[in-house]
Amino acid sequence: VDDLNYLKRGGRVSNASALVGSLLSIKPVLYVSDEGKLVAASKVRGRKAALLTILARMKEDLVSPDGQEIHILHADCLEDAEFMRDKVLEAFPTVGKVVITSLGVVIGAHCGPGLFTIFYFGDKRRP
Repeated sequence: VDDLNYLKRGGRVSNASALVGSLLSIKPVLYVSDEGKLVAASKVRGRKAALLTILARMKEDLVSPDGQEIHILHADCLEDAEFMRDKVLEAFPTVGKVVITSLGVVIGAHCGPGLFTIFYFGDKRRP
């Protein structure tokens, strides 16, 4: 999530958290729990740090990269998606392909432009 004000408007973070997080350029790295809820896995400073944190988690969790299809979805941040595609292909040269797709407006309305997510088969779901 790039802009915490979207999470504030949706009631997911407080006004104070959104203000301080925005001033310090805090980016939450979220994941979907086994219960289907969005949970903060970590909070990092800066957009690039958030992307590299996602990549580091992927390196720990990815199962059988050979031939696997990876999906990168983004909300109006194609440059970040292309950056991450290049990093994924560098880290996992045997993946089948990396597909980049735009996220729909419904999720964009809740999380705002700049939302980035990546889907792959991992061996566990963890914070």
